[in-house]
Amino acid sequence: MKPAIGKRNLAAEKTVDTAEDAIARELGGVEGFDEGRRLRARIIELGDKVRELRENVLKLSQTQAARLIGMEQPELSRIENGVGARGPSYSTITRIIEAYETYLQSQGLDYHIGLNIQLRRTDTDEVQQSFLAGSA
Repeated sequence: MKPAIGKRNLAAEKTVDTAEDAIARELGGVEGFDEGRRLRARIIELGDKVRELRENVLKLSQTQAARLIGMEQPELSRIENGVGARGPSYSTITRIIEAYETYLQSQGLDYHIGLNIQLRRTDTDEVQQSFLAGSA
């Protein structure tokens, strides 16, 4: 049975995580590896947030959303799935945000979507986390 759309296959991820952990142990000392791994995790998190926004707030299919944005559906799929070495560009993310805000306004909803700045204090473990935030 296929997992529900938008849900990840946890068994497959566990296998991938194990393989990734093995690679991390081998390459952990290579300069830039850990930073690259952190960036990769952020790309995946950003894609999850874009998907969550599309599915839960806009209630649009990927094809409908891609049309609104002015991109091909496979490109939006790659962004939502965190595929690609560098992730989406800033201009691509702002294009998505602007298209989604325009759509929400056309539906009579006053909604602001934006990228939040994250601040981390060096003297504590406190971190505020949020890539995309919306407020009605």
